[in-house]
Amino acid sequence: SFSNENGFGYSVDNIHPATPELTSAEHEDMDVSLNWQYELEEDFAYHRITSLNSTDSTISNEHSFTLNEHDEHWVNSVDYNGNYSDNTESIMSISLHAGANLKSFNVLPEDNSITNVMASIEGNATGVIGEGVAANYMEGSGWMGSLSAIDPNSGYWIMVSEDDVLLLMGEPTSRELAYTLHEGANLISYPFRYATVLEEAIPDDAQTSITGIIGEGVAANNMNGNWMGSLDELEGSYGYWFIVEEAIEITFNGCDEQECASLSRQSQNLSTVPEGFDYRQSTTQAFYFIEDIENIEIGDWILAYNGDKVIGARQWQGSIIDVPAMGSDGSDYTEGYIDVGSVPSFKILRGDELIN
Repeated sequence: SFSNENGFGYSVDNIHPATPELTSAEHEDMDVSLNWQYELEEDFAYHRITSLNSTDSTISNEHSFTLNEHDEHWVNSVDYNGNYSDNTESIMSISLHAGANLKSFNVLPEDNSITNVMASIEGNATGVIGEGVAANYMEGSGWMGSLSAIDPNSGYWIMVSEDDVLLLMGEPTSRELAYTLHEGANLISYPFRYATVLEEAIPDDAQTSITGIIGEGVAANNMNGNWMGSLDELEGSYGYWFIVEEAIEITFNGCDEQECASLSRQSQNLSTVPEGFDYRQSTTQAFYFIEDIENIEIGDWILAYNGDKVIGARQWQGSIIDVPAMGSDGSDYTEGYIDVGSVPSFKILRGDELIN
């Protein structure tokens, strides 16, 4: 714009640059590359790439990174005057291990059909299981079953034959979603980008109705208003079973700003187990909360067994802890794991010594 008053003039450039058009994302193992199209403008300075934990800039139309668990990226073009374009669509990258992965989606495309959402892992994905709904992938026929579209409020077990990365372009979901939970177990999502501790993420009036929360291989038990166990925070892109005593409605609290990026990641290396005692994640899992064991020492491992098969492990840290027990869910990965109604046995591993 231009102003002329008393013979003096000034100009202001507040015109937003064009938004890059995001076209593709691909990966080789955990190395992901993003590409977009951009028609060069005269005053173009650089592209800014924002992710969950970093900000980068480039003058090219591509960006590469190594994925750790999950990430979300979006791109802006910036001109010489510091004007930013609108954000592109978000690109969601979710790492998946062979077997069962408990996930959810806080970024979704307008076409949220299971065929579109799972397109990047088609052929490797064998099934998706939600609460009371499921779909199987049949070669030549595509996705078949009662689950036809991905719901932003829901969590899902995603089954893949080998390690993979799910890549998805879309818009961030509404953070004001109300979750209507029924009595019993509810498989739901958490909408915010960054990890938030349970006490803050869940409104005070809802906490009294929730008896427990189960994630993938982690759990929390509500003991007289105190949360105990290995699950101490909720984070976007993970799925959670909420166990409630009565029907309630929840609107979560949380944070989407980069300054909330937390060093405490939800996994906390809980998946690491002593060599030779590994087990696979099952879609059916239980947790035993152990308050004390006679003569146990900090650093000892508590192992859960079904017969001679290890079905869970947790390292003793000196206070109440949840020990997972993986059940047989019908997949090859969980053959010989525990059945409903059976009770696992537990052993202590101290160095190389197994103690009944």
